[in-house]
Amino acid sequence: MAKILLSPDEQRYLADSEYLQKEVSKLEGQKSKLIQENNLASKRISDLIEEQIEIEKKSKDVVFKAKEEAGEIVSLAERKLTAANLKEAEAVEKVLILNEKIKEAENLIKSNDGLQKNLVIQTAELKGKVFELNELAKKIREVADTL
Repeated sequence: MAKILLSPDEQRYLADSEYLQKEVSKLEGQKSKLIQENNLASKRISDLIEEQIEIEKKSKDVVFKAKEEAGEIVSLAERKLTAANLKEAEAVEKVLILNEKIKEAENLIKSNDGLQKNLVIQTAELKGKVFELNELAKKIREVADTL
């Protein structure tokens, strides 16, 4: 087989062309690796975004449920406070009625000496009940204050 002789310029071009082809091949390999890395990074970012969205949804659900529960607790506390206030009002009314009865009893004692012993006993009992109701009213106020 006969060898083809190339001019020095052709030999340099041929050498440069082969070198450039090798460099292009290397660059294409690097480009392919970079594209793969970029695709991996994009996939990771996409996964992280999905995870973030899921976490945000769960957070919103938790906050919603917490608000709902807090509302129920506040509502329950308000109902209990209303009930306690009603009981306190009833106790105060009963105390007022008992105080009136005590006054009536005292007036009866003054007007009727013959029934004085019985009225003294009844007055003492009523005062004891008033004391108990006053204590009860205090406890109810304390309970209402804690709610």
